[in-house]
Amino acid sequence: MATWIPRGLVVVTLLAALLLASVSLGALLPLLPLLAAGVPGLAAVAPRLFSRN
Repeated sequence: MATWIPRGLVVVTLLAALLLASVSLGALLPLLPLLAAGVPGLAAVAPRLFSRN
């Protein structure tokens, strides 16, 4: 019994993490074009942000 409980917790945790990852990816799919369009903008802004540090 001592080995069953941690294994069950690990399996449940992995399944929950996979479910959350798939849901978040599904929610982000419509935003991918916006993210791709924002990458050049981020690349242009990033040097200014890092130069402050």
